[in-house]
Amino acid sequence: MANLTGPEYDGLDVMEKINLWHRKSKEGRPPSESELEYCKKIQEHEKKRSISRQMLRRARKKLKRATPRSEASVRAEEEIERANEAMKLANSILEMTGLCPVLNCPIHSAPKKEGDSTHMEDTSCTDMETDSIIDDHEQVNLLPVETKAEEAEFQKVSPRKAAREMQQPGPSPIKTANKFTPIADENRQVEVPKSIPEINLKIIANYNLILKDINQQFPKTENRLRRDLIGIKADSEENREKIIQLLKHKNLEFTLSEAFEDRPLKVVIRDLPINMDLTEITQCLEEKGYKIGRTTQMKNYREKTPLPLYLIDLKKTGNYASIFNEKQVCYFKVKIVPYRQRKKSYHLL
Repeated sequence: MANLTGPEYDGLDVMEKINLWHRKSKEGRPPSESELEYCKKIQEHEKKRSISRQMLRRARKKLKRATPRSEASVRAEEEIERANEAMKLANSILEMTGLCPVLNCPIHSAPKKEGDSTHMEDTSCTDMETDSIIDDHEQVNLLPVETKAEEAEFQKVSPRKAAREMQQPGPSPIKTANKFTPIADENRQVEVPKSIPEINLKIIANYNLILKDINQQFPKTENRLRRDLIGIKADSEENREKIIQLLKHKNLEFTLSEAFEDRPLKVVIRDLPINMDLTEITQCLEEKGYKIGRTTQMKNYREKTPLPLYLIDLKKTGNYASIFNEKQVCYFKVKIVPYRQRKKSYHLL
């Protein structure tokens, strides 16, 4: 138990005796780590209080310079209120924290002034002045009132030179138009008319008479030479069906081309083994959500030997274009590229 008897304890209450005994127990030894950490926390709270005090001073200066009842004055009053709340919180935290436990601390051992209460000693450990919350509100309310020297310099402004109150215009009507309508129109999918596929007529001896007969009945028909065939393109699906019936009636040989939208997308898969099973490749792609029409292995044109290249006929359904983003097929890292048909060379005679 602590010995609280002695002449130095006479006339002191219980708390003062405990504080005095605690202070004497620290004499002759360095401060511990916990005491230094506690001192550091007190310094942090005091720093926050100092920052709040500086904010309060700046807000008061703004309020003095601002015009009464203006937006600047309203903002300054709000800053003063926030700074007062911060000061109040900092003072309450320092009051609960208490005195610095470090004996003869160079930061918190400021000389005590005469007439200071113990409460002020507990809450003010810095050399800066501390203002109470009540004084802050009183100074804010009394800001327009200056000292007598300033009152002597005050001059009344004539009504002509006085600033008039600004009349703020009423709220403008709110426009409810959707600003994103043009973007929505751009993203809206427009249905593109489907192209009309050609009719490939085999060239015969009297092909010019057949073309003449077709052009007389369907003047907007276009004819193009396609190697050993004649491509007949009608202007509508209805006329195309009529031309097909006409060619069937004359017992002519012809083939029907697919529309560009219905033609399969030809892609080439590289970096697969040369002896890969074609059904395995087709099954792997179908599991990924693609519809495969045909899978063939490409060969060397001159040597007739197989190549590690696989030609895929991909139907244009679903998200077929994402096949170029596939990086793995049949557990192999591959590269998928569009198919490029070999160009034939022609020699002049």
